[in-house]
Amino acid sequence: FSTYHQTTRMVYSCLLPGEVVRACVDEMRLGNINPAQLPGIKHLIVDEYQDLNECDQEFVRRIADAGTSLFIAGDDDQSLYSFRYAFPQGIIDFGSEYANSSSHVLKHCFRCAESILAAASGLISHHSPPDRIPKDLVSAFSDSSPQVQGLVHRWKCSSAQKESSLIAESCAELHQAGFSYNSIKILVTQKLIGKQIRDALAEVNVPGSVLDDDPFILSKYGEFISAAARLAVNPDDYFGYRVMLRHLPRVGIGTATSISTKAISANLNYRAVFTESLPDDVFNRAENRAIQRVVDLISRLSDWGPDSTVSEIAETGKSLLKDTFSDDVAELWGQYAESLEDEVSLSDLISALNSPNSSEVQQSLAALTSTQSEDQDPKQSVQIMTIHSAKGLDADIVFVPALEEEIIPGSSRAANPGHVLESARMLYVAITRANVACVMSFTFRRLINGASVATNGSRFVEALGGTFAWRNGPLSPEECAGIKSQSEDWHSARN
Repeated sequence: FSTYHQTTRMVYSCLLPGEVVRACVDEMRLGNINPAQLPGIKHLIVDEYQDLNECDQEFVRRIADAGTSLFIAGDDDQSLYSFRYAFPQGIIDFGSEYANSSSHVLKHCFRCAESILAAASGLISHHSPPDRIPKDLVSAFSDSSPQVQGLVHRWKCSSAQKESSLIAESCAELHQAGFSYNSIKILVTQKLIGKQIRDALAEVNVPGSVLDDDPFILSKYGEFISAAARLAVNPDDYFGYRVMLRHLPRVGIGTATSISTKAISANLNYRAVFTESLPDDVFNRAENRAIQRVVDLISRLSDWGPDSTVSEIAETGKSLLKDTFSDDVAELWGQYAESLEDEVSLSDLISALNSPNSSEVQQSLAALTSTQSEDQDPKQSVQIMTIHSAKGLDADIVFVPALEEEIIPGSSRAANPGHVLESARMLYVAITRANVACVMSFTFRRLINGASVATNGSRFVEALGGTFAWRNGPLSPEECAGIKSQSEDWHSARN
């Protein structure tokens, strides 16, 4: 591990857990690592087991087979990460894989009221593999005192514009009924849908925060300029060199990887590649040109430092981006720099970008902007999020719009049965973020790929336990009062 860690840190200054797992599995297969000889691993606890890929699961199995006591927790109905090859079959087959294991089933849901759980359970029972782990979940609030049944609204709308307006006006009514804005979440599968709803919220003066609406600084070009800022704050930031090299036009991942590999093979400190004279035979001509381009760009940052404000370095940044990319990119950076508070320093910006997760990055960056008024604080806004981002979170009221076949599962996923089932699990997770009220909706016309097209209710709609009715107006004051009463009972029962 020390050898692997040292060589990887020489290039990246960090190490991804997935890289360690893969390296360990490779070494175990070769017989170079014997888990039985590793001291100190008596008990291994693995959470969210359904999100592990097959390599992760092999890693766990090899440690357990060496005599370690293994405990896992998870739910095959909440496996959403096919993009990282999550393998939910692993938890389904766990009992047969580990013949001496036993199971402890959690039968009570402590998040959702009964009607919400019923809608979600109906969906997942109709759209799951034959060997799904059977469940008989019961809401902990069905027998609570006071009892909380919860409310589910099912809407169909004539157009996406109408749907957005109804959601926005309903949020305003809920706030009028006594709900704070941050007790409401709107969960979407596509960022564009979230932005449309945010615009509708603005029209009725409701603050809405699209936590997945990436600002310029999180774009490819923003990563480039933030890498330059990282190097200005800390010249030993190896990752800054790597990012600048990777994003240079006409360089690409192949050249960047080749330079990294050759640096490791030559036992070079990665920073030395850009700061010291090296033998001519380490890199080829194209690689040397790419390295020199980074060196030349860094030489233009001599007036940047940790305490430099973004406004002070804005013009240098524009010149850097103009010469590297284009006038348009430089102008985008200029607009972003102007949106920040005057005294935001490079250290402040880097600190915000280093927040622990994507949601906190968004909130930290938003706090630096000069246009952020008190009522637009992301923590006091209706939060619009993708379903992936909302996993693990909850809210009193959850809106789940755009339940159209063209959106979920969508044409690109509909051809693959596994992706269709994952889409059902995504919707299951979205619904079960709601504590006391869930409003689901679909529309018959939506803007898709720049064109207004006719749409149809998703195949999942029929399994959601009720009829979707035409809706022409937002939640009424009486409906909001009912939700408020249920919310008060839910919080009382939970406490």
